[in-house]
Amino acid sequence: MSGVPVVISGRPSVITAADGTFSVAGVTAPYDATVVNATTKESIVYKGLTRPDPTLLFLGSAPGTPRSATLSGTISGGAFTPNQPADHITGVVFGSAEASGSDTLSGAVSGAYDLGTVSWFGPATTTGTIHALQWQRNAAGLPTSYKGYGVKTGVALSDGGTFTGQDVTLTSVAGANLSGSVSVPSGYTLSDKSLTVSFGPNANIGVFTDSTATNNFSYVTPNLSGIRVVLSAIATASTGVALSFKTGLAPNASGVSLSVPAAPELGLPADAATNITPSIDFSWSASSGSVYVVGFYGPPGQPSYSVVTAANTTRIPDLGSLGLALPAATGYAWQVLAYSPFASTDAAAGPEGLWAGLIGVPTSDRSIALTNLRTFTTAP
Repeated sequence: MSGVPVVISGRPSVITAADGTFSVAGVTAPYDATVVNATTKESIVYKGLTRPDPTLLFLGSAPGTPRSATLSGTISGGAFTPNQPADHITGVVFGSAEASGSDTLSGAVSGAYDLGTVSWFGPATTTGTIHALQWQRNAAGLPTSYKGYGVKTGVALSDGGTFTGQDVTLTSVAGANLSGSVSVPSGYTLSDKSLTVSFGPNANIGVFTDSTATNNFSYVTPNLSGIRVVLSAIATASTGVALSFKTGLAPNASGVSLSVPAAPELGLPADAATNITPSIDFSWSASSGSVYVVGFYGPPGQPSYSVVTAANTTRIPDLGSLGLALPAATGYAWQVLAYSPFASTDAAAGPEGLWAGLIGVPTSDRSIALTNLRTFTTAP
């Protein structure tokens, strides 16, 4: 993002260059880094950084010039004769470094697919790959076999263009078996397990979501080379929800163990607290190997704040000098997100940090645990 103000503690504010980079001299570590979006009145503060090359999130705005194109074609082969059987699904995805678009052909339909508007940001053109995967499912929606896989490489999209006739032919694909178990903390209920096949950058096909509460699993997967199988699980409790990803699995992996962590438990202030100022401490229980993103959410038109910290206590940032002063006598809400495994805020501000965890399917194992919301009212 260009033209974004960045404040490093103890130093004057700087503005990012056209490519989003910034440079601040004479910084003493540890330092805090603050990014402010004056238009949306959102801010994010990274606490206790020491690395000289942080990658910082910019909240509430698109990362570059918006682009779009339309993409469609026909899938043939596999179980299409010409329609596919009623108990079959074909997933179609376009993925490039900048863009992603997908369509699902479910039931007794023809092979005509339409990804609609594929959107991206930045360059006027993007070149990627179309993948199509077809499988048969049982009454519970789980795959029993795979009927075909096809790929079309070098698909170039240009901003504003319409690209039809992007046809893909399926060839046979064997099945494999992925098995293992999911563990959840005491007091949590396993909500669902999901499986995604990742073919490359932004090219992911979600095959199924299994909403049974059984911890052990055995799933049929496509036996394709070069893919990543990503297993995720969600667990819920009265105090929060947690999501874990196991990435980079082989299609035939056995003994897979996926552990879902407990969400932090909020400490002080109590729910519906009053007379809150930037000098009040907010606290929560610690989660091993986690970095926390604490969100303070104001009503429409009022400032909102996010704090990234490795500690289990923080305060609302005092950003009055940047035009984001905490308003008086105003109702707010707050909650804590725990991201793991991060050893420090330096890791969260790395190239594979928070940004990689918030967007799309992660490329490394990670968990996100979220507390329920609490409310408070600022001081008069």
